[in-house]
Amino acid sequence: MTKSIFYVTLKLTEGGDEQMASLTEAQQRSFVRQVTEIMSSNKEELKKQGLDVSAKLKELQEKIATAEKSEDEQLRAQAAAKEKTAASVKATTEAYQLASSQVEAIVGSIGKTDPLSTKIKNIRDAMANEALRGKKQQA
Repeated sequence: MTKSIFYVTLKLTEGGDEQMASLTEAQQRSFVRQVTEIMSSNKEELKKQGLDVSAKLKELQEKIATAEKSEDEQLRAQAAAKEKTAASVKATTEAYQLASSQVEAIVGSIGKTDPLSTKIKNIRDAMANEALRGKKQQA
């Protein structure tokens, strides 16, 4: 058992950080939890071998708790953002449909050839047609 602990410790000190870049945040948190568990369950044996991990174990436990709390807050914020996006899309769609119906009502009342009808109907066409709104300038 000591040999496997030594292997994990050795891997951590031999450049394990190079692999960190290829791990997702969830994988990194899982790695930390696993190392914390190994350190915790083998604390006494490690101390007998001359390595007191108590202080680093406590620090690691605090850091993973902070990371997990932050992840939870991030997930809640993402869920809230999705809800707000859905509400925004719904309100925009309803407003657009109402505006479109008003365009039809105005055009129906004053006639298709009236200059105001032409102006109102051209608003949507100008927005949809890139040639009419002009090309974007290159930055």
